[in-house]
Amino acid sequence: MPNLASWDRTEWDACVIGAGPAGSLAAARLAQRGRRTLLIDKAHFPRPKVCGGCLGSVGLSALGEAGLSLGTLSVAGSPLTSVSIHSGRRHAVLPLRQRQAIARETFDAALLAHARAAGAAVIEGGRAMVGAIEDNFRGVLIHDPHAGRASLRCRVVLIAAGLGASSLAPPDEAIPAIRRPGSRIGAGVTLDAPHGDYPPGRVVMASGRRGEGYVGVARLPDGRLDIAAAFAPDAVAQVGRSLGRLAHRVLESCGLPTPAGLAESDWSAVPTLTQRPARLGAERVLLIGDAAGYVEPFTGEGIGWALRSALEVEPIADRAIDAWRPQAVSDWQRRHHATIGRWQSRCRVVCDLVGGRYATPLVVGVLSAAPWFAAPVLRRIDPMPQTAG
Repeated sequence: MPNLASWDRTEWDACVIGAGPAGSLAAARLAQRGRRTLLIDKAHFPRPKVCGGCLGSVGLSALGEAGLSLGTLSVAGSPLTSVSIHSGRRHAVLPLRQRQAIARETFDAALLAHARAAGAAVIEGGRAMVGAIEDNFRGVLIHDPHAGRASLRCRVVLIAAGLGASSLAPPDEAIPAIRRPGSRIGAGVTLDAPHGDYPPGRVVMASGRRGEGYVGVARLPDGRLDIAAAFAPDAVAQVGRSLGRLAHRVLESCGLPTPAGLAESDWSAVPTLTQRPARLGAERVLLIGDAAGYVEPFTGEGIGWALRSALEVEPIADRAIDAWRPQAVSDWQRRHHATIGRWQSRCRVVCDLVGGRYATPLVVGVLSAAPWFAAPVLRRIDPMPQTAG
């Protein structure tokens, strides 16, 4: 990281906080438009990430619109052709279309490198806070214990720092988070495990019989198992930090193999999954990606929503750099609701059924007898997108 003192009082067209899929792609797009763009993340890349490791048709389409693909990013992907949903001893196998298993640490690092190659300046390992309005700029304070601190002047700030990132909004225009009652907690781990138990090409989802939530397992291209879960808060409270034991219990209750070392594994967790900010921005600030609202994904929708939000916000942010208008936030809210918000609403219904304590056995029984019933539902939660006008 450079000495931040030399960056103090520098001016930027766009400052993007958070270098996940939404932040990196948005920074790259604005830099390609000739905008002086800075991308900041508190982590050093590559870094692990709680994620199901699945990229669906919305995400693949967004990459294509940006002139990218897994191949051009040099990211390995392996096709996912089916999902097996288990509840107790019942299970149903459903076909999937246009989904790839990917390792998030590799994918995110590749998108960050793409943003840098597109002309964005990048700071890894720096923490950022949004400050006050000064003239026609929004202040951003960046800090690193080794590189010092700097106060930047930014015409537009995009907050893309994930769940709960609305807390980074400026103190003069706080944006509270609205959390859905009963929403589950996200958690995940990757494990080295033999190929026999969970072969490539299939996502396995296990729903706990006692309302614990559900666990998803997918084989990554490098052979590791990506295990992601959405656990009920009361179940997490019972096991404390032993989330591996909880995942072990859910898989075992469905008669599924439990990978060696799962019960003792060290899991990462994220805040309440289903939440949204009260609004999607403030003066010269726009929230994108997971920071703009998130629901529990089914099989790979989350990355797609993030990538799509970067493309959808691009023209709004570009206009705002030239001349900020108060309507920019409401314009972004309408655009987000018309695309990503609609897909998320559909996905929330599906995940409630899959993870529900009482509904899941019935749903799995119906799908087992009539798997064709699920096809139109899956197409609606992960469609080939049409952008809002």
